[in-house]
Amino acid sequence: MDPKLGVSVAAGAYIIDPKGRILLIRAPHWHNQYMIPGGHIEYGESIFDTVKREVKEEVGLDIEPMGVIIVAEDIFPKGHVSKMHYIYFDVICKPRNTRVKLDKFEATSYVWAEPEKALRMVKHRTLKRGISEYIKQKKEGFNLIDIS
Repeated sequence: MDPKLGVSVAAGAYIIDPKGRILLIRAPHWHNQYMIPGGHIEYGESIFDTVKREVKEEVGLDIEPMGVIIVAEDIFPKGHVSKMHYIYFDVICKPRNTRVKLDKFEATSYVWAEPEKALRMVKHRTLKRGISEYIKQKKEGFNLIDIS
């Protein structure tokens, strides 16, 4: 990313199915690492609208955002195909259904994983932090940030 462009603000979706599993996707722009659906927040777009749009585009699901679970910064993250400086707002979401339809561009495969297994599957440090926070809040009671 050209330093003149500044920081990229993005939103990610921790989609939790009725069995408590997290949707992970293989993301080519992250060298096929397991990630969560999400992407750049467009000018004038809310965080919740971003996750709804990105999830629909990448995995074909309609979701209900519940709240932000973590806010994080990642400067030149390892594993990304280009140098980027990100600010992430990651959101816990409920799917209206669980019939995934991949776009085959940003998401080439998927798995619904138990949170503890998902934690072992992912490499990205910010994603690991978010999954750990989800596991903690699931046990202790959710304390999500309401930004609606």
